[in-house]
Amino acid sequence: MATPAELMAGVGPLWQKVAIWRPAAVVFIYKRAAEVAAGRPLPERWGRLAGVALAGRPCLLMPGPYRPAAEVAEALAFFGNLSGILPGAFPRAEPPPRGDA
Repeated sequence: MATPAELMAGVGPLWQKVAIWRPAAVVFIYKRAAEVAAGRPLPERWGRLAGVALAGRPCLLMPGPYRPAAEVAEALAFFGNLSGILPGAFPRAEPPPRGDA
């Protein structure tokens, strides 16, 4: 497990990468890392982190692996609908070329 100092050392490089790559959002897997990046405790258990952005990009938190099944199902539905929350984040894939040319 990473120490608080190791996590804090990663915030600057993460911010730089987000600023360069401009992803639609930053998704944290672990709340501890999200809190270090935010610089404060976070009340959210999962979902969009209110008032948290890296390089102007919204930050999201995945649900913990030991959350109740109903909460995980709700969170998965939320994340499944990200295309509506983050317009243009997920461009429609082109269909594969047909073999009958």
